[in-house]
Amino acid sequence: MFPEFQAEYPARWPSAFRDLIAAAERSAPSADFFLRVLVSLDEDVISLDIPRSEAGSRASMALKDALRETDIGAIARLWGALVARSHAAAPPLAVAALDCIRRYTCWVDIALIANPDFVTVLFGILSGEGSG
Repeated sequence: MFPEFQAEYPARWPSAFRDLIAAAERSAPSADFFLRVLVSLDEDVISLDIPRSEAGSRASMALKDALRETDIGAIARLWGALVARSHAAAPPLAVAALDCIRRYTCWVDIALIANPDFVTVLFGILSGEGSG
């Protein structure tokens, strides 16, 4: 799946992540699907923990660079929103968002994650606020 995706994003389908984010904002199943796509991208293309050929390493860097330039900010905002609204009502979705954050934090701008809004959500969860 992901070699085809890499052939499309960003050159032929520059709105790929914006389209997926729009769907993810509409429903929990779509959000779950989007998070699974991000995990698969990490495992198949992005992660440096998996040995890759020189071409695979270049493809990984190209995808990360494209995301940094365009969509990673919107993705990070979605992660925060998903954690904030689902930690009590749908914990598995919040856990999936936190897993994505864990996977992507090593190469995204840390200010996308370590910001007042997201840190407030995390401290609220850790202190038990909003848990049923």
